[in-house]
Amino acid sequence: RLEGAQITDVAPTVLHLLGLPQPAHFEGRVLVEALAAGGPVQRGPGKPDEVPPPNPYRADQAAAVARRLQGLGYQG
Repeated sequence: RLEGAQITDVAPTVLHLLGLPQPAHFEGRVLVEALAAGGPVQRGPGKPDEVPPPNPYRADQAAAVARRLQGLGYQG
């Protein structure tokens, strides 16, 4: 049982296990107390304003996705 663990701690912990740095805009922390061999925690570059936009599609791709979803009954 991990006292004080949050859902936001999962991604930083997984990145740590993969040997990847945690982006600076992540809110969670590495759950080092849950790991057998914690090692140093790496933090990568980045700021909250550098988060990619929520829609990674070009305008034509986004329109095609919207049409497909509407065809499936989703309201948007």
